[in-house]
Amino acid sequence: MARDKHKKSYNTIYEKIIYNVNCFMEKEADLGLYDLKQIEKRTAAATGCTVATVRRVVEEQKLFPTFKKPADAVPKIDPFDQGIVRRTIHHFHITEKELPTTEKLQKKLQETINFQESKRTLGRIIDNMGFEWIKTEDKRKILLEDMDLRLKRIEYLEVIENYKKEGRPIVYVDELYIESPQPKGQGFVVLQAGSTFGIIPNALLISKANAKPGKYDNNLNYGEFENWVCMQLIPNLPEKSVVVVDNLKYFNKELKPAPRYLAKKYDMKEWLHSKDISFNEDWYKPQLYKLIKANREVFIIEDILAEYNHSFLRLPPGHFDLSPTKVVLDSVKNYVNEKMAVWNTDMVKELVKEKFDSMNTEDWKEICQKVEGIEVEYSKSDLVIDLLTDEIIPSYENELCCCEDFFESDDESDEINKIMKSFNMTFISVSDGKA
Repeated sequence: MARDKHKKSYNTIYEKIIYNVNCFMEKEADLGLYDLKQIEKRTAAATGCTVATVRRVVEEQKLFPTFKKPADAVPKIDPFDQGIVRRTIHHFHITEKELPTTEKLQKKLQETINFQESKRTLGRIIDNMGFEWIKTEDKRKILLEDMDLRLKRIEYLEVIENYKKEGRPIVYVDELYIESPQPKGQGFVVLQAGSTFGIIPNALLISKANAKPGKYDNNLNYGEFENWVCMQLIPNLPEKSVVVVDNLKYFNKELKPAPRYLAKKYDMKEWLHSKDISFNEDWYKPQLYKLIKANREVFIIEDILAEYNHSFLRLPPGHFDLSPTKVVLDSVKNYVNEKMAVWNTDMVKELVKEKFDSMNTEDWKEICQKVEGIEVEYSKSDLVIDLLTDEIIPSYENELCCCEDFFESDDESDEINKIMKSFNMTFISVSDGKA
C-alpha cells in the first residue's frame, strides 16, 4: 500500500513537471521566440514523455485543476510601463552607477511608474519579459535580456531606420479589445491604422468580438480581418507604405506553411522544391529543416501588401512602446471607460469614433516623435548591454538562475530535482537577485 502511495506521489510530481514545462513553453511562444505549434512537441522532448502524455496532462488540468499555473502568479502590467521596466533595466548601471537587483529595481520603479507590487512579483514580471539572472565568475548576478529577443529588436530598429531614410511612409496597425463589464456581455474589437500624417482615413473597424469574455486571442475571424485589409486599409494607404504590426494572430497566417521539424522527409523536400530552393537529395532531415528555417515563411497579409507595393514589418515581441497606434488605442479605451457609466453597445461605437475624431495630425505626430525617441533609447541600450557583458564574465557552469518561487516548497523542489536528473535537467533556486 505504501509502495502504491509512493508511486502515486511520484507520478503526481512528474505530471506537475510536465505541466510547468508546458506553461514555460507557452510563455516563450507568446514572446515570439518559438512557434505556437511546437509547444507540445518541445514539452515532450524536454520531459522525456510522449506528446499524447503532454496533451493528457494539460487537458486534465483544464477539467480538474490540481496544479497552480506558474503564469497565473504574474500580474498584468501596462504595456507602456513594461517598456519603461525594460529600458530601466538596460540603463540601470549607468543611471544608478551599480548593477540592478530586484530590490533596487523595485525602488526605482516606485519612483518612475508608481510600481506597488512585491519584489517576488517584480521578479516574475521580469522573467516573463524575457530576462534572466546570470551568475558571473566573481559570484555576482547580472540581469540580461534573452538574446533572441534582443536580436529581433535590433533587426527591427535597423530595418525601420532604413525605411525612414528612404522616405517611406510608416503606418502602424494595432488592435484594441473593449471588454463588456457584464459576465456574458458582447465585447468589441477595434482596428485602426495611423502614422505621422495622422489617422489613415476610412480605416477604422469596430466589430463585435468573437472571443469569450477574458480571452483576447480570437477577437476576429481571419476572413473579416483580410476583408478589412483589402477593402479599408490598402485603398487608403500612401504609396509604398511600410505597414508595422504587432504579433496579432491574424498576421500569422502563412501563405504556404513550412514543414515542421517532425514532418516527413518527402514533405520537406517537396516544400523546398516548390520554392525553387536547391539542396542535396542525400541530406538528412536536420539538414533539410535547417534550410527550411533559413527561408522564412511568407504570410498571406505580407503577400497581399506586396501586390500593392507596400512592405510588411513586425514589431519585436513585447515591445508595445514602439507602436504609436497602441498608445492612441489605449487612450481611446480610457476615454470609453470614463464616459460610459452603463454598458451600451451603440454608445461604445459612438465614443470610439468621437475620440478618434477629436485627434488631429499634430497629436499623432507628437506621439510618433515620442516613439522615435524610444527607438533611439533602445539603440543606445543595446550598445550598453554589449559593453556590460564584455566587462563581466559569466559562469558557464551555473549560468541560468530560476525564479525562487517556481515550486511551492523546498521539499518538493528536492523531490523534483531527483526526478529531473533522469532527464539530465536541473532546477536551480536562487535569491531575489541581491549581489
